Amino acid sequence: MTKPRRYAGGGDLGPQRYYAVAGSENPPSDDGTLISELHEYWDPGWIFHTGRVMLLDGGIPGDRRHIADFRIEWDRDPSTIICIFWPLHKSHVTAAVRLSGRDEPMAVVLFLRASVAETGSDGVLDLRHPGGQAEFVEVVRSSNFLRSRFANPEDPDLFLQCVPTLMGEERGGSVFHAYVGGILRRQGVRGLIYPSARRDAATEVVNGVLTRWTGWCFVDYVGAPEVPDTVFEKFEDYLEELWIPSTFSGAARIYRSSDPLYSGSFTVQGLEDDRWGLISAITETAEKRANEIFAKEKRPRGLSREESESLSRALREQAAKRWNKRHPGAETNS
Repeated sequence: MTKPRRYAGGGDLGPQRYYAVAGSENPPSDDGTLISELHEYWDPGWIFHTGRVMLLDGGIPGDRRHIADFRIEWDRDPSTIICIFWPLHKSHVTAAVRLSGRDEPMAVVLFLRASVAETGSDGVLDLRHPGGQAEFVEVVRSSNFLRSRFANPEDPDLFLQCVPTLMGEERGGSVFHAYVGGILRRQGVRGLIYPSARRDAATEVVNGVLTRWTGWCFVDYVGAPEVPDTVFEKFEDYLEELWIPSTFSGAARIYRSSDPLYSGSFTVQGLEDDRWGLISAITETAEKRANEIFAKEKRPRGLSREESESLSRALREQAAKRWNKRHPGAETNS
C-alpha cells in the first residue's frame, strides 16, 4: 500500500487491473510470468521468519514434474499456482506454520487459482509490436521532462534505449513509469502491454507481424478515473528532485537482429538467472546460519520479527559478498 504501481499514473489503480499476458507457445499459460511477478512480494531477507518460498505453476510442464517430485496432491488444473513455505532447519518453525495452527517444523502448501480472460486489442498500446514501440517513443518525445532523461531523444533506436528503464527492478516502478502512465490515461489509451521487470522478455516480429513472445504484462485503464492535466506537469520541478535512474540488472543483456525482416524484435536475457541466483545465494547463506542457530535447540522454535530482522541484516551482507564474487564486473550491455 506504500508503493506506487507500475504505469498507474496515479494512486487509484488497484491490483485487479494488472495481468500477465499469455505466451505464444501455450495459449493458456503465461510461461511463468505471473509467478515471477508474485515472487517479488516475498522478500528473501525475511527468510528466517517465513522460511524458503517456492511458487509452482500447474500450466508449466517442468513445474508439474516438481509437483510430482514433492508428492503434492492436486487436481491437475493448469490454472493452479502452488505456493510452498519450507522450514530452513528441522527445528525451524516459520510464521506460515504458526498460521496453520501447528507448532512443529513442516512445509505449508497453499493452492491459488489464476483465471484466464480474453480482452480486445482496440485502443491498447502494445509494446510487443513495432507500431506500439513507435507510439511509445512519440510519447517520450512529446514530453520535455521525459526527453531530458535520454542523451539523444531523436535516436532512431530510442525504444531500445528505453528498455532498461521500462524493466527497471524498483518495485512499483519509478517516476518515469508513473509519468508515462499519466500521459497514456489522459490520451484515452485502454491499456498497456509492457515487458515484465521480473523475468526475461522477448518478442519476435517477422515482416511486421508479431509471431512469438514471452514475459509480458498488461495494465487495464478501462473505467479508471480521469487524470487531471496538472497532476504531473504542475510538479515537474519536484519530479526532477524525485528522479532516480532505474536499476537494471548488470547481468542482463538486450539483443536484437540487424535484419530488417525482424524489425521490432528484441530479447532480454540474464534477468531471471541474476534474480534467482541472488535468491539462491541468500537461501544457501540462510540455511547455513539456521543450522548454526537451531542445531543447539532442544525443541522446535521460530524467530520473532526482531530476531529475524537482525539476522537478515547480516544475511544480506554475507549474500552480497558471495554474489559479488560470483559476478565480478558485470555491466549492462545493449
